[in-house]
Amino acid sequence: QPRNFFGVGEDVLTVTGAPPHPANQLDQFRVQARDTDFVSGLFARFEMLKYKTEGQTTGLGEYKRDAIWLGAKYARPTGYVALQIGMANDGKCSNVNGGACNASDTGSTMLAGGYAHNLSKQTQLLFIGSLTNNDQYANYINIGSPVSARGSDGKSIALLIKHSF
Repeated sequence: QPRNFFGVGEDVLTVTGAPPHPANQLDQFRVQARDTDFVSGLFARFEMLKYKTEGQTTGLGEYKRDAIWLGAKYARPTGYVALQIGMANDGKCSNVNGGACNASDTGSTMLAGGYAHNLSKQTQLLFIGSLTNNDQYANYINIGSPVSARGSDGKSIALLIKHSF
């Protein structure tokens, strides 16, 4: 399964009128910038995806999508607070035979935030919430959310314990 920052898989190919094909390939380009120790600060990530089907004479030939992810982290003596926003643009597509292809309304915006409380040097208590606002044909989901219909928005809240060995 292709992997990308927003987590959408080959399912997006069915939106554009072609079923996933075993010869699909994924080209990715990501750029990320942040401070070196990332105790407190900002980061940005940009992603360009291109799915390309091979070995087909009809249907989807190529699907492209760009996304940007911005985040901030503020360290506290007892842990840190973090806020992130991700925006996936609508896709663009082309068919192998030059026929009509439409990937409009496939974008999404995700907002996530939370607090990590240090219980010890190796253990943290995490409280995280996220919201996803999908366009009509988008199918991005939050971590821990059930898979839902295209265009459905997602909400999740999680309470986790993280232990580093």
